[in-house]
Amino acid sequence: MADHSPFYSHNLLSRRRFIKLASVTCTSIFAVGAGSFCFQSQRSSADTRQTKISNGKISAALAKDLTIADGGVNLGWASVSLETALDCNDNVLRSEHIDVRQFDKLIVKKVPSDTKTWDWSRAIQAAIDMAEARGLVCVTPPGVLRITEPLQLGSNSKFCISPETTLLKDFNSMGTYAGTLKNKGDAQGVSNVLVFGGGTIKSNAGRIGKHIVFFNSGFITVSGLKIRNTYSDWTTKFQNCNNVLVYGNDTDVRSTEVLTDGWHFKGNSKNIVIANNRVRTGDDCIAFTQEVPVVDECGDIEDVTVVNNFLDSSQSSLIKVHVRKEIGAAIRRVSINNVDGKVGRINEGGFAFYLSDDGLMHKISNVKISNIVGRCEENGDYCARIVGCRDIHIDGFEAWDSLRGFLVENSYRINLDNLKIHNLRGDGIHVSSAVTLQNSDWFWITNPKVSGSKQHGIQLGAVGK
Repeated sequence: MADHSPFYSHNLLSRRRFIKLASVTCTSIFAVGAGSFCFQSQRSSADTRQTKISNGKISAALAKDLTIADGGVNLGWASVSLETALDCNDNVLRSEHIDVRQFDKLIVKKVPSDTKTWDWSRAIQAAIDMAEARGLVCVTPPGVLRITEPLQLGSNSKFCISPETTLLKDFNSMGTYAGTLKNKGDAQGVSNVLVFGGGTIKSNAGRIGKHIVFFNSGFITVSGLKIRNTYSDWTTKFQNCNNVLVYGNDTDVRSTEVLTDGWHFKGNSKNIVIANNRVRTGDDCIAFTQEVPVVDECGDIEDVTVVNNFLDSSQSSLIKVHVRKEIGAAIRRVSINNVDGKVGRINEGGFAFYLSDDGLMHKISNVKISNIVGRCEENGDYCARIVGCRDIHIDGFEAWDSLRGFLVENSYRINLDNLKIHNLRGDGIHVSSAVTLQNSDWFWITNPKVSGSKQHGIQLGAVGK
C-alpha cells in the first residue's frame, strides 16, 4: 500500500425534484449538469443561467450530507479533498500550470491536416510528468485528443481535463492494470491524485477496457468529469484503495451491455465517498465486491458512504454489495442515503439494491440504507434483495412497478422501516408478496405501505423455508 498521509422516462423522479431533495450540493452540480465545473475565464455563460454557489457552501452541504448519512465517519478527509478540487478548478488558469500544448512536438501527426488521426498520448504524458514533478496542474487544450495508450498518474498528480476537451481512448485496455487513466507503478500504488475539470473521457467505437483504474492507492479524487462509451468492461476499478472521493461526475456508458459497471470497488478498500453523481450503465451503477479468490482476500471494504446519486441500470443493480462463496474478506459499515434511480430497461433483471453473501456467512454487515427510490421500467426482478447478511437497517425505501417484491433470506437483525412497495407486476410463476422473509431471524418491520400486490403484503417464510 502506498503511503497515504437523459434519457429518463416521464415517471422517473424529475431532475428538478431530485435537485430539491438532494440539497444545495446537488443544485451546484446538476443545475448545469454533473461534471460541468468551468474555468473562471469560461464561466460567463453559466453565470447568466444561475448564481454561482460558493465553494464554502458546496463543501458545507457535503459535510451536512455526510453527517446525516454516516455520522461524519468520512467527513474530515472528504471535505478537504472536495475543497482542494474546487479551489484547483477555480484557479487553474490563473496560477502557473502546464499546458499540454507545450509538448506539441510530441504529438504524432501522421496526417498533419487531419487532427482526428493525431496521437496525443506522448504529449499528454509528458505534460502530466512535468506538472507532477513541479507540483503544478496539467491542463488539456480544447478539442478531441486521441490517445493510443494509458495515461499514467503518479503521486501528487493534478490532471485537469478542460470542459471542452474529449479524451478519446483508441486502444483496448484488457490488462489488469490498464485503463484510459491509471496509476503509475501498477501494484505499487500512488497517493494524492486529483482528476477534475468538466471534460469528457470516452472510448472510440468498440474499444474495450476500463476508463479509470487505481490499485493500492490512497487519497484519490475524481470530480466533475463526463465519462462515456464503455464497451464490454467496467468503467472504473478501485482495488485496495483508501480515501477515495467520487464527486459530481456524469457517467453514461451509452450501452446496455452486461459488465459495464459504473463505479466499482474491490479488495482492501476503506473510506470511500461517492456523492452527487449521475450514473447510467448496462450493469451495476455502483458496486462493492469481494469476488475473486486470493485477489480479494487481502482485506475488507469498510466505511463507505454513498449519498445524493441519480442512477440508471439496464439490467442489474443501482447499488450492489456482494461477497462470493469461500471468499475470506468482508464488507461492513456501508451508508447509503438519498438515491433515486431506475432499473430493468432490458431483461428480467434489476434491483434497487442487492446485498448478498453467497456463502451465507454474514460477511456483509452494518449497512444503513435510507431514502432510496427504485423505479422499474418494462422488466426488472425483485425490487431489492438481502441474502446472508446481518445488521442491516433500511429506512425509507420506495419501489415502483417491479416484477417482484423485496426478498430477505438467510439474514438476521434486519430493520425494515417505512417501506413503500407499489404495483408489483409479476403474475403466474413471477407472483410475489411485497415483502418476503425466509430463513431469517431477529427482524423488525415498521410502518410498511403496500399497494397493488397480487399476493401477500408481508410473507414470513416460504415453501420449504
